Amino acid sequence: PQTLAIEGEKLAIHEQKLSIEVLNLAIGRKNYNDPTRNNIMLIYENIDTNEIFGSSDIAKILECSLPNARLIISKLRDMKMICEVKGYGKGKYRFLNQNEL
Repeated sequence: PQTLAIEGEKLAIHEQKLSIEVLNLAIGRKNYNDPTRNNIMLIYENIDTNEIFGSSDIAKILECSLPNARLIISKLRDMKMICEVKGYGKGKYRFLNQNEL
């Protein structure tokens, strides 16, 4: 019974993930090139809303170097799509929920 409650909460949180439309609008406002747009979308698809990530996670998803991963994180920050998470070490982030915009 306890696991079901937790799974239910996770589903509720998952439903609040930023909509793809909101993400596309934010990307469109920044005039990023196609590879950057594709990388941002790939990250969005691979990371859950409540999942905490850093540049090493981005580097794994995109199969790129850490400096390139940090560049993508800075673009996500500029778009105001992610927020910093305290208590998990330096440079940890999560995607904003739909109701945090």
